[in-house]
Amino acid sequence: MTQHVYARLAGFGLIVVPRAPFEIRQAAESAGQLRVEYRPGNGKPMVVQLIPGEDGYQSKLCENTQSLFDVVDVKAGPAINQWRIETTVFTCCWPGGFALCSNRPGDPGPFDLIGQRGEMIWIQQPRRIPDVADLCAENQAVINIERGDAWDAIDLQYDHDEQSWRQRHIVVSLQDRRIAVTMQSPAEFADEATAAANKLAASLTAYEEV
Repeated sequence: MTQHVYARLAGFGLIVVPRAPFEIRQAAESAGQLRVEYRPGNGKPMVVQLIPGEDGYQSKLCENTQSLFDVVDVKAGPAINQWRIETTVFTCCWPGGFALCSNRPGDPGPFDLIGQRGEMIWIQQPRRIPDVADLCAENQAVINIERGDAWDAIDLQYDHDEQSWRQRHIVVSLQDRRIAVTMQSPAEFADEATAAANKLAASLTAYEEV
């Protein structure tokens, strides 16, 4: 069964609406090129490559894929030289090195960003977010608390499967909402993952229908 899509991409003159469940990756060797994978529950994954260009886009179909539109819908979008993730509430940048993955209905956020070394970033919009100082679980130790005009944040350390991990919660005010951006990563990769989470948090803007 196809899931409802909670996130789409906008940029390079296009709007890309994937069928869920999906995983989308950016090609490191070509600005704007996407690898979109649709994962039907009762069959093999379908994959397309989407290559934006001055006159629209080109697509390449991979094995098990009969049509681009079995995987993704594409229409005209904003002429910006980056991809932004759009939901019905907010838009944000898409940090490099992270795959954009759909979530299931009922999950806490509209999507997950998954790194290649265990890193993960996600966004939540609960009705109430406690003060960041209270976002520490029993098995976690506080490393640092930040308070500022842009956001409040807390950095945490914990152990899992005999490995040291880091977690960062960033709480951002967006119009009349408070949004939490969370990053978790093995400690050895936490600096890069923290920079990606900070970049995403700084890029958050309210979604406006064009």
